[in-house]
Amino acid sequence: MPDVARGEIGRRVFQLKKEKSVEEAMAIIRNSIAQEWRSLSEEDIQYIRRMLGDLWIYIDRTTWEQYSFSMLTCHDVGIIIRTGRFVSDGRMQEKAAVEEIARLLSSHV
Repeated sequence: MPDVARGEIGRRVFQLKKEKSVEEAMAIIRNSIAQEWRSLSEEDIQYIRRMLGDLWIYIDRTTWEQYSFSMLTCHDVGIIIRTGRFVSDGRMQEKAAVEEIARLLSSHV
C-alpha cells in the first residue's frame, strides 16, 4: 500500500474517532440539560460541536475520558457557545478558546 494511502487512512481514522467522541459527549450534554438543549439554535449546537472537536484534537485521550460532560450546567454550555462564537468571529484565538474550555471541563472532573 502506498504511503499516501496509509497517511490518508490515518487521517480519516483520526477524524472518525474525533467525530464519534464529540457526538458521544454532545449526547451526554444533551441528556443532562434536556429541556434547555431544545432551546438551542442549530448555530449554537455547531459552536458546541466545533469547540469540543477542537478540544479533542488538542488534549490527550486520558484527559478527554476524565471529563464529566454530564456535570456541565446550562451556564457552562453557554460559555462553550460564547467561546465558539468568539473564535468564529475572530475575537479569540483557537488555542486560547481550547484552554478556556479545558479549564471549564477540568473544574467538573
